[in-house]
Amino acid sequence: MSSKTDNTLLLPGARGWELWVGAPEKGFTCQLRSDVNKASELDKITSQRLVMGFPIREVLAVPFHVQTSDETMFADLAEMHLEKSNIRPEEGAGVLSDVFVANLGAADAQLLSVILSAPESDTMPAASPTGFDVSARFFPFEANSVTLWRELGRWGFAVTGSSAGQLSYFQSLSNLSLGEDAIRDVKLALMQLSMQGVNLQVNRVVLWLDGDELDPSEADVQTFRDHMEVEVTAVKKPNPSMPAELSALVPANVRAERRKQADKLKLNTCMGIAAILLIAAIAYFAYGFFTLKSDIADQQKVLEDVKMRHAGVDFFKSDWEQLAPVVDSKRWPLLLLERCTKLIPTGKDVRFNIFDANRDQITIRGEAAELPLANDFAEKLEKSLSDYDWAIPSPSPKAKTTRWEFTYVGTLKGDTQ
Repeated sequence: MSSKTDNTLLLPGARGWELWVGAPEKGFTCQLRSDVNKASELDKITSQRLVMGFPIREVLAVPFHVQTSDETMFADLAEMHLEKSNIRPEEGAGVLSDVFVANLGAADAQLLSVILSAPESDTMPAASPTGFDVSARFFPFEANSVTLWRELGRWGFAVTGSSAGQLSYFQSLSNLSLGEDAIRDVKLALMQLSMQGVNLQVNRVVLWLDGDELDPSEADVQTFRDHMEVEVTAVKKPNPSMPAELSALVPANVRAERRKQADKLKLNTCMGIAAILLIAAIAYFAYGFFTLKSDIADQQKVLEDVKMRHAGVDFFKSDWEQLAPVVDSKRWPLLLLERCTKLIPTGKDVRFNIFDANRDQITIRGEAAELPLANDFAEKLEKSLSDYDWAIPSPSPKAKTTRWEFTYVGTLKGDTQ
């Protein structure tokens, strides 16, 4: 059974696409061998940790030599070399080119640029892979060798230099079987590499077998020996493994889907953060509310306790208010009489016939020689003794005289009795 940390490799096999599951540290096991030539025709492929290797027939390999070992310059140098060779990846189709180190010297390097043909949408798997590379980079190669294997029914080969496993070149052949045509194409490719300054020392030719009826016969192997003039061996094709570092290749449709998924993840993340903040705010205010409610309840208990311990204060206050006319000098009857008489202008004929003052009321019955004097006195009462509500009816003429009688009653403000 596969674990959650295992990778699934989607690779072109001898007849059709294959699925390999595992991890670099424990190896990979084949889970599916098919006869389909399009990855889109495979069913139930998981997209989790799925890595796809493009067939070498869909990739152009361009080897070249540079006079520097500064790896930070390799990408720019590869782009310049492709421009010079009039080779351009299809625009708007994603990331279709990358560059790999075939051999790194002290002051120079042998590099390999790869250019992927933009894959048709109906050839890609339904599940979007998380990474891509060239199929040849998933297999181990011997140093200074030419290795041939079948891929989706056609033969292809790879060339390695002195660094074991590092590809110097690869190419898909048009041949469905090994013969003199395939030998001629391999020898021609080696000659072209030498003319391009790629120094190779091929010591061995390796034929990978798949264990079926399409494997080359012993006669085919002997033909290779006769023409290549180097050791030729036929061995079982090794199991694939993950490249140490996957390529930067990403087709446009996968790139767009990744961007869509990234936007969706970003949106979900923002919504999640907003939900967390909302829940935190609700929790904060709820905590504050219940804390405040608890504090109010505690204070209410304290207040009730104070009221119980000082219940006599209310009775004392009531008694004190009843004694106010006695203890408050401003409300003594004689002082009230003095305050009222001082309101009469000197020399004016205004007199009191009756002056009565109790705890909360003043009653003045008097007379004045003229009506204006009575009214003027009433106005002064309201202003000077403003702590009373005054009932001031209009003065009336005194019978059989020219004088005016008045009755003014003041009630202490705030008194309910």
